[in-house]
Amino acid sequence: HESLSTLLVWSCCWTESMPRLYRMSMPRDFTYSDATVELESILGDVKHSGQTLKDLVSHGRDITKEQKKQWWKSRFELDARMHQLLERVDEQWLQSVSIHSVTKDRASKSLSNDC
Repeated sequence: HESLSTLLVWSCCWTESMPRLYRMSMPRDFTYSDATVELESILGDVKHSGQTLKDLVSHGRDITKEQKKQWWKSRFELDARMHQLLERVDEQWLQSVSIHSVTKDRASKSLSNDC
């Protein structure tokens, strides 16, 4: 949602006695929608790249050295895009996380106070 200003993530681990609530303030210049659009674009390009290679191989064509070079170049570019996206998420979202331990009795109170 474009107007999302805070993302709450609830985490329950078997090794912890109490669940954790992660509160992330979302930056206005890099929204959840922005990240989703970029991730979907990257994943679409990954799928297309894989399909292109599959089509070449399945048609019994010999893949030229230049085609291999182009395919690998494209894959490295996709890796770089994913790396940039994850770095941006880490820098702008995850580094601003505040963690609150919450018991069942305090869960609703904490949610209303922290939002």
